[in-house]
Amino acid sequence: MISLSNAASSASKLFSFYASLTAFLILIKATVDEFVPYELRSYIHKILSTPMNPSLTLIFDELVPDCIEMKNEIFESAETYLDGKISPKSVRLTVGKPQGQNGNITISVGKGEEIPDQFGDIKVIWRYAHQVESKRNKQQQQQQQQQHEWGGGREGDDHDLLLEKQDDDDDELFLVKKEWFELSFNNNFKDLVLKSYLPHVMATSKQIKDQKKEVKIYTPEGQILDGRWCFEWNSIYLDHPSTFHTLAIHPAVKKMITDDLDWFLKRKEFYKKVGKVWNRSYLLYGVPGTGKTSLITAIANYLKFDIYEFKFDGIDYDGIMRKLLRTTGSRSILVMEDIDCIDDANQEFDMYDVPFTDEEERRCYDNRDPKPSINGLLNFANGLWSSWANERIFIFTTNQKDRLDPALLHRFDMQINMSYCNAEAFQILVSNYLGESCRHNPLFDEALELIESVSITPAELAGELIKIEDSGEDFSQLVNFLHVWRGKNK
Repeated sequence: MISLSNAASSASKLFSFYASLTAFLILIKATVDEFVPYELRSYIHKILSTPMNPSLTLIFDELVPDCIEMKNEIFESAETYLDGKISPKSVRLTVGKPQGQNGNITISVGKGEEIPDQFGDIKVIWRYAHQVESKRNKQQQQQQQQQHEWGGGREGDDHDLLLEKQDDDDDELFLVKKEWFELSFNNNFKDLVLKSYLPHVMATSKQIKDQKKEVKIYTPEGQILDGRWCFEWNSIYLDHPSTFHTLAIHPAVKKMITDDLDWFLKRKEFYKKVGKVWNRSYLLYGVPGTGKTSLITAIANYLKFDIYEFKFDGIDYDGIMRKLLRTTGSRSILVMEDIDCIDDANQEFDMYDVPFTDEEERRCYDNRDPKPSINGLLNFANGLWSSWANERIFIFTTNQKDRLDPALLHRFDMQINMSYCNAEAFQILVSNYLGESCRHNPLFDEALELIESVSITPAELAGELIKIEDSGEDFSQLVNFLHVWRGKNK
């Protein structure tokens, strides 16, 4: 048992130790304050007070910040990259299959799902987030409608795009969809993530897309994003069987086109060296039914490029066209059909047909955006804003080439005449529909001679070949058809 005198002695020694330690610390602090600069003391304090393993989270929105019309390339790359990182431990997955498509079932990361990944010594965690909000915005719609009527809002202005007029309903409700990815990791690896890991994600995503490329066709529609009307490309898979093998055009024309496409794909550095935008433009001209659309799909299937079908219908002003074009993806084909029906001269409003109540209305009208045009599109693709147009192919079609402005014709890199069916195209079509054995039919040579003396499109001939194949009739039916067609031509 400890005696009272021993306890008092121990307490005295303890207090004496604390007093000595306190005096020593005060002496050290006074010495440091005297001889160590304030800046160095602050820096040491900051290091000692910072946690050893801080976490940093990067957010990748679906759309580029401050540019609502532009898709975020990192978001799209992460979407593809993470689909390949799904593991048996994943608990939330999104499963789907486009209606009427022959593709496989798609599996992607579900809302709130976390996907771990490792890049060298870096461990990261991806998380997919999705949110839908409802908004009411009638006043803004009225402002947008007023802006739309006068065509205001030039390129670069912070104005919304009006897709269509809304009903005068105070309870009009809009759904605003937001999607983003979150990437969390140790803050010590920030530079490595930004300079090495994210480029790795984008490069891997591109490889995956190239290997599993399923061509899509896009058409412009509109939706509300963050309370604003914006045009957006909606897509479906291009389930079209047209290829250069089945295309009914002269073999020499096929070779000319495929050689030019191959040359274009290999010339990225050349275009950069000579200071040109890496794109290519084609004009397909010929009467309806000569295979212009089939050639477009054959090019898309050959290159594995997506198709963006652009129409001027509903695109009232040049600024809207530009914003829509900037959202097209790279490695794509932008198609404009029947451009002979677009009369640039008639696209401008006639000032004298517009009633003005005051000078302010006239001033707003005079400052309106110009109407969209083919020349405007080509200027946008090759001018100051041309960075969006790299690795893209522009294809224009017309049924009446003579209606186009001669100055416009000089702007196309290649003009391709889609002619009536000739002997070479006839042989391809007949083989496609009736099989190779039909070439040995005694009437084949007669049909071959007839095809050179008639003006018939591949589409018209294909319609007759389908009837023969369905009915099982012999080759004489086709010969009789060509004789009748020759009589019509006369």
